Amino acid sequence: MEKAGLSEVVAKKVIEELVEAQRKKKKSKDKQFIKLKLSPSVLKKGFVNAILLKETGQADLKKLQVNNGEVYVPETDTYHMAQGNHIWYYKKFPFMIIPVWSVSPIHKEQEPFNLKELTEKSDREGTNTYAQRFIIKKAEEVAAGIKPKKAMGNPKVIIYIIAGVVVIYLISALLGKPIF
Repeated sequence: MEKAGLSEVVAKKVIEELVEAQRKKKKSKDKQFIKLKLSPSVLKKGFVNAILLKETGQADLKKLQVNNGEVYVPETDTYHMAQGNHIWYYKKFPFMIIPVWSVSPIHKEQEPFNLKELTEKSDREGTNTYAQRFIIKKAEEVAAGIKPKKAMGNPKVIIYIIAGVVVIYLISALLGKPIF
C-alpha cells in the first residue's frame, strides 16, 4: 500500500470539509448543492466532479465531462487537460482540482499548493488561460460572421460631416459673412 502524499491528504481534507459544511447547512437559498455522487450512467459518459479554484480564492463544484483528454469549463470558456494523473478519487467518485487561470489541473505528484505560487508558476511556464479565452472569443466571432467595430465608427458619416462644414464655410464666405 502506498503512502498518501501531502497534496492528496490536503485534497481529502478539503472535500471532507465541503461535505461537512453542506451537511450542517440547513436550506440553501440559491439551490446549489454539493453533490459528490455520480450515477453509474453519468460515470460511463465520462463525467467528473471538478473543484474550480478561482483567482479570488473561492471554490466552485461543477460536474464536467472529459472529452479526448480535456475538460471544457463553460463559465470561463476554457479547456483544461484531463490526464490520468489529474483525476483523483474520493471514495469511488472521480474529481479534479482545476485552477481556472491554468491549463494544467493540480495533479497527484504536485507539491502542496497555494494560490499565489500556482498563479506565478502558471505565468512563468506559459500555461495560463488568458490567451485561450481571447482566441476562442475571436473564433466564435468569425464563425458567427460578426465584424469587429471600427475605432472611428462609420467613416462615411465623418466624411459627410466634414463636407457639410466645408460647404457651409464656402457659402458663408461667398455671401461675405464668415461664420468662423
